[in-house]
Amino acid sequence: MKNLKQLAEDLIRRFPDSPSLTLARRLFSEHPENFLTLESARSAIRVVRGANGKAKLHRATIPREHQKPNNPLGLPESDESVWEPFIIEGSGTAGIFGDVHIPYHSIAGCTAYFQWLKKRNPDLILINGDLVDYHSLSRFVRDPKARSLAGERNATLEFFTVLRKLFPKARIVWKLGNHEERQDIYLSLKAPELLDLDELGYESIFKLANFGIELVKDKRIIKLGGKSGLSVIHGHEYPTPVLGPVNAARGLFLRTKETALVNHHHQVSEHTESTLSGEMITCWSLGCLCELHPAYARLNKWSHGGAAVEFSKDGSFHVHNKRILDGKLL
Repeated sequence: MKNLKQLAEDLIRRFPDSPSLTLARRLFSEHPENFLTLESARSAIRVVRGANGKAKLHRATIPREHQKPNNPLGLPESDESVWEPFIIEGSGTAGIFGDVHIPYHSIAGCTAYFQWLKKRNPDLILINGDLVDYHSLSRFVRDPKARSLAGERNATLEFFTVLRKLFPKARIVWKLGNHEERQDIYLSLKAPELLDLDELGYESIFKLANFGIELVKDKRIIKLGGKSGLSVIHGHEYPTPVLGPVNAARGLFLRTKETALVNHHHQVSEHTESTLSGEMITCWSLGCLCELHPAYARLNKWSHGGAAVEFSKDGSFHVHNKRILDGKLL
C-alpha cells in the first residue's frame, strides 16, 4: 500500500505543471480514505514539491524549504508539514479591517472607515477575514429569505470594484476567515469530487486576478514588516476563541504572549502589559464593518471599527485602532 507521500508523488508526475491547490483537490477526491481533509492532501503536495506553496520572492512570503530531516534513529517516514507565516516585507502604511460579512455589511461603517483610510494613502490593504458571510453554507440555522450564494458573490465583486477604485495603487491581500472557509468545509463534506475544479476555487469565484488581490489561506499568521514585525491573525486560528474575561485584546494577550492584532470578535479593544524584564506587550482587537445586531445575536458587545498600521522593515510599527459610532470615526 502506498503511503501519503507516494500518492502525492504519483499525482505530481502525472500533472507536473498543475498548481498545488489543484493537485491537492484531486488527491483529496481520489483518495478520501487516505486524506481526511483537503489541507492534509495539500500538505502532502507541498512536502513533495519541496516548498510551502508558491513563493512570490519580490512581494510576499518566502517559505522555508523542506529539508529531509535528520533521522539517526531510523524512525518511520513522517508526513509532517511545515506551517509558515505569510511575511509582508518592507515599509509603509497598511489599512486593516475584517468582519464585513457581505451582504450584511454596514454601509455607514464601511463609508466612515474607507474615507478616513483614503486620507492616509495606504500602500497595503489587508482584509483580515470574514469579508464574505457565506450564509447559505452555514452549519447553523439559515434564513430562507437570505441572499443566495450567487447574490453574496456578486455583492463581493461590487465591493472589490469600489475598493480598487478607492485604492488603485495599493497592494490588496485577503486572508480567509472562518466564514470563507465554510466553502471548503461544505465541499469536503457534501461534494469532494468538485474540489478538483479550479473554477470552484476562491481565486476563480471572486475573480481575484481582475482586481490584483492576493489570497492567504491555511490560517497562516501574517507578519507585517518582516519576520520580527506585527503578528496579525483573524482569530479563528486557535481552536477556541481568544475572548478574555475583560475584552478580546486581553484574551489575545493571554494566548499569544506577544504583540499582535486580531479581528473575529467584532470588538474594539486594546490591552498592554509589561514583562518582568520591562518589555511592553500590546494587543489590539479590531471592530467589525457588518451589521451590529443580527438575528442570532441581538444583544452583544460589538462595535464598528478598523485600523491603520504604519510599519517599517526593521519590525517597528504604530497602530491606529479606530472606533466608529453612528457612522462617525472616533
